[in-house]
Amino acid sequence: MAGAPASSSSLPTTTSSSAPPPAPFVPAVSPAHLSAACPFLSPAEFAKTFDDTDVDASSERPQTHQDQFTAYNCEYRLADPPGTHLGTLTVGGVPSLLSPQKALQLFSESCADDVQSLYEAAMYCDTKDGGTDIVVAKFSHGETRLATISLVNPPDGTMRAEYTAVMKTLEGRL
Repeated sequence: MAGAPASSSSLPTTTSSSAPPPAPFVPAVSPAHLSAACPFLSPAEFAKTFDDTDVDASSERPQTHQDQFTAYNCEYRLADPPGTHLGTLTVGGVPSLLSPQKALQLFSESCADDVQSLYEAAMYCDTKDGGTDIVVAKFSHGETRLATISLVNPPDGTMRAEYTAVMKTLEGRL
């Protein structure tokens, strides 16, 4: 019949109401001014580095200040159990009067034990609370920049290659 309303069986149907996929991660590449830590390392990169497929989220945490140093912090969490803290990425810059080597030396004073060198610009050590700090320093945009990954777990000497790879990635982005 001409002019008859279309039957409901001819209307398009939708079988999925899922949200659109998240935008792809685009890493920060040596920004002129630091303003956040999360853009430097995605949850997927963090998971790959530490061989942990359960890293499901990162979130920017409040910035911290000490003397002339402003630090931006990104927390990485596990999916199972949900929300469990795994580690934190901290990035910041200090005046150019401090060389990257001197910055690493000063940072090492907060370590609980001997510092383990990864390469000229990076190191790792035990923290006083039993975790691991992995840090890299680089001169960039008129300041000495540092990136530190603080892990809940103690250092693992078998992960030197992974520590080195992630620090080189971060160094390139500072």
